[in-house]
Amino acid sequence: MICNNQMVYLVLFLLFFKINSKSFNFDCSPGCSSKCITNYTCNTLCSENYDQDNSCQHCTHNSVIFNSKYPVFINNNFDCIKSTNRIDKMSWLPNDSFIQELSFNKKFNFNLNQESDIDYSFCYHKQKFRIGKWFKINMDNLITSQLIISVFKTTNCENDIYIDLTNSPKNLLKAECISFVDLDSASKGNNVRIPKIRPKSLTNGEPFYYYIYISITKLCDVDIEVEAIVGKGEDPAPYVNLNQDDITFLHDSVNKTKSVVFPFSSQGVYVYPICFIAQLYKFVVFTVEFQGNYSLLIDGTKINRNNLLEEFLYYENEDGTVSNECVQLWTGKRYGALAGTQNLGVVVKIDGSPNIRYFAILSKDHSSPVEIEFSVVCPDHCGDNDPSGSRGKCSVSDKMCVCNPGYGGDDCHKLCYYNGSWQTDNSDLCFFGEPWCDQYCHCNKGKILKNHLCVSKECLNHKAGSDDEC
Repeated sequence: MICNNQMVYLVLFLLFFKINSKSFNFDCSPGCSSKCITNYTCNTLCSENYDQDNSCQHCTHNSVIFNSKYPVFINNNFDCIKSTNRIDKMSWLPNDSFIQELSFNKKFNFNLNQESDIDYSFCYHKQKFRIGKWFKINMDNLITSQLIISVFKTTNCENDIYIDLTNSPKNLLKAECISFVDLDSASKGNNVRIPKIRPKSLTNGEPFYYYIYISITKLCDVDIEVEAIVGKGEDPAPYVNLNQDDITFLHDSVNKTKSVVFPFSSQGVYVYPICFIAQLYKFVVFTVEFQGNYSLLIDGTKINRNNLLEEFLYYENEDGTVSNECVQLWTGKRYGALAGTQNLGVVVKIDGSPNIRYFAILSKDHSSPVEIEFSVVCPDHCGDNDPSGSRGKCSVSDKMCVCNPGYGGDDCHKLCYYNGSWQTDNSDLCFFGEPWCDQYCHCNKGKILKNHLCVSKECLNHKAGSDDEC
């Protein structure tokens, strides 16, 4: 039984909670039929035009796939608008009247707006039905091994553009998504590269086509220019070039890292990698150029996802094409006991070189970004090549030097104080390992040396400083 005082406290608490909960203004989608309890989390069901995922940000997709009489809903800034412009088709591909054939090196301009056709493609999208246009390219007419599809917006539109591509023959029950590119709203366009991949299911004499669906994510009136270009075997431009200044900055800044996010959805290129030519991957290229008495660590473990990294040589030929040669391939997979204790992802240590070194991140994921952290490790290579004898080794797994007894610090230098005794002149030095004493036996800034210990000014005056421990 609750006493009177407890009942009063309970009523006051509930009243206080109710009043304060009304004072919060959460971001809420128009699709939420009531109010949001947190940002984009609806308290009740979403409206009928929306997917019932509680965020109410995605339009519902009709489960009746092959019947154009059923309406579809198109996203317009979280507002789902009903449309009846749905293409009527009986397979994954519409009939030829809806498909524009592209000829090589001839630009084609088209417009997408609220009155355009609506369909879905063979690549996965959260918003299944989208405003778009179908294209096909006769790949038998491609005389090289690489196709380039140039897609650019010619009018302004704050909208992503999706480019989905398949090499599946039209008579298959289901098409395979072999290329997906997402050009974000800030991008004017890009050149999409894809190898010429003849499907095994194609019968002799049957024409070989690539089918492409170019679509937009929301309602927008946008003019787009598309062109099929004969590829010349040129490598894509590096997304990032790390030069000597970049690496020197990392070397001079203790524990500093440079994080680079590689946007595979928009910048990834489909290739058969020179170091793993049997499979199709999406890759992004970067280069490294530095010289120094230290190593550069390339660390892809932050996202905990297995991707590959290859280093390759790059040659320019007289005819304008390029040739590549594999140097090394690394995998981010973990085996044995490491599989349960370490994140997935490549961890690679490289040394300096007078030449530009070419690397590529390889991924089977069409759209997820890959984050790589670059840092300088193992100054002086941990003294491994010291003429007087090795002082330590550079450990890739530990991402630092592992020093021999009597040596320590970032570069495995001889410790000034080790195992209870001094190894150097101890004038004005602190005990290595004691608080605020750095690796060279000097006190940190703001601390005062007293009897080989580092103390605060307050401590000398018999008072406790802000970070003193009593």
